Amino acid sequence: VLDTGIVLQDRNGDGVVDDLELRILLGGNAGEAEVGAAANLAARFGFETSATDLGLVGRAGAREVHQTPVVLVGSRAVDAAGYAGRAGDPLDALSPGQGSLLHLQPDGTFPSGALAILGYDASGLLAASEYLSGRYPGVWEPSGLSWREVAERIEDFVGNEDLEGVTVTLQEIVVDGARPGVARARVVVSAPSESLFEGAVDAFLGEDTLPVADTSGVAGEEQAGDKDERVSLSGLEFRALHRLDVQIDGPAVSRTISLRPKEPWDVRAPASFRRGADASFSLPDIYKVGGLFRDTNRDLVPDETAAFISLKGGGAPGAVMDLATRIGLETAGIRLPLVKLNDQVDDPTSSGFPVLVGTDHYQIGRLREEGKLPGTDVGPGLGFVQFVDGAFGERNALAVGGGDDAGLAAAAEWLAYRAPYLWTHGKGEYQLADAETEVRRFLQAR
Repeated sequence: VLDTGIVLQDRNGDGVVDDLELRILLGGNAGEAEVGAAANLAARFGFETSATDLGLVGRAGAREVHQTPVVLVGSRAVDAAGYAGRAGDPLDALSPGQGSLLHLQPDGTFPSGALAILGYDASGLLAASEYLSGRYPGVWEPSGLSWREVAERIEDFVGNEDLEGVTVTLQEIVVDGARPGVARARVVVSAPSESLFEGAVDAFLGEDTLPVADTSGVAGEEQAGDKDERVSLSGLEFRALHRLDVQIDGPAVSRTISLRPKEPWDVRAPASFRRGADASFSLPDIYKVGGLFRDTNRDLVPDETAAFISLKGGGAPGAVMDLATRIGLETAGIRLPLVKLNDQVDDPTSSGFPVLVGTDHYQIGRLREEGKLPGTDVGPGLGFVQFVDGAFGERNALAVGGGDDAGLAAAAEWLAYRAPYLWTHGKGEYQLADAETEVRRFLQAR
């Protein structure tokens, strides 16, 4: 997914990613969790490139052909794209709080294939998006063992068994929001002949290292009875991967063997975020160090996000995703997930500098009641972007809202596409800083 030449593009061949070839598709009437999940992915993809056009979001539809790689977010997007039912219901294998990254084979609608981000529930969907945005391509630690290394090790194992012609594909990754590590992964071992199929099954049913659950018939349908068998596959233990399902597909037959580590992995949850000094800035400096970003090594380059988006509601999904993409694009380092959905926490600043986004965001309503957001009770089609000094105690916030979804979209799109310019974005165009300067000079003259 993050290999240069697939989603990430180097248009001028200088070794630097400078464009994205991607569409992130939502189903109709996407909810808050789907928009939040998609925005986290947009932030990660924006972070991975030095330049891109905004507008990554689209609506899934079975009749539309997408030549570029596609990420489908949520089961409604998968259904709308016409993938539902082709390989059973992928949600059937998930439990509450679990989400999955599922590779979908190319077809007429998606010639380049697609990646589906699914969840048993909203928590599971967010867990899957947070994993893809914040940890992938690492199995768990972003800079640790990668999924490419996992696939190569499985391919080496298959090759050592003299199974020429057998291919290995990483098909699915499942995460659990309540359990650190990867709950399970599924690799598909495709054997083009009956003899290769039997050879692959025998290879993965070796001796003495890993517990095996041998499953026959429908892929993923686990059978009881072989839980205590062990196989000589110690090289296929991967830290933080709690279970590896090897789905062996042959001509008209499929068999799945589940491998677990000899001892359960002890994977600890990441350390709690420690907020730094409060951000205090005016809108002309929003995308600079001291605005939404920090410079941790003092080289004058933004390398950490001090801010996060606190999202309420599923309105204006395209504008919210564009804002997340722009934030990711502007920094050399990012803290993910960027988007969080809990709008009723007592102190939003405990997670960083809050960018409050929504038409009926609890915290925006709270600030209005306290008289800290004057002039923001706007009508239909109108939106606002306002820095709130002392929003929560002595700490500040940024409010992005509107009288309705159209107003919210207008405000968020202005922030994503135009700031720090007043309107036209380009060299020599009028900037917000110019307005500040003119007002300052006017007041000094008086």
